[in-house]
Amino acid sequence: MADYVSTFALLKAFFATLGQTSVFRQPPSNMTLIVPLLVIARIGGNDRVITLDTARVAIDAYASDEDSAEALGETVRTAMRTKARRFMYGGAVIGDVATFSAPQLLPWAAPNVFKVGASYQLVVHQYSGVS
Repeated sequence: MADYVSTFALLKAFFATLGQTSVFRQPPSNMTLIVPLLVIARIGGNDRVITLDTARVAIDAYASDEDSAEALGETVRTAMRTKARRFMYGGAVIGDVATFSAPQLLPWAAPNVFKVGASYQLVVHQYSGVS
């Protein structure tokens, strides 16, 4: 039996189609040199039906100033709500997206880096590889 496609891999591929290629699982140590960037982490969810995964994800946007971080966070929200549905990758398709917590400016300790965090719920249908 094959595994489910990871939520990180699915969203990294999705954002790559939009030109956002700086996507990480954790904030990189050299982030002050490479912002803007996104950090994506699965923070929960369930799979009550074998091929249907409901994933909660946190997507943090980092940039060199508050306005840019907020703009990136809102760009992410718009893309998640308007373009992610029906995105296919690795035998999985995103069926639905809901904003769980809208983008908001959050404290961040790194100098010259600002963070906007948001969370979303995805319904992902694994149409091949899981039986």
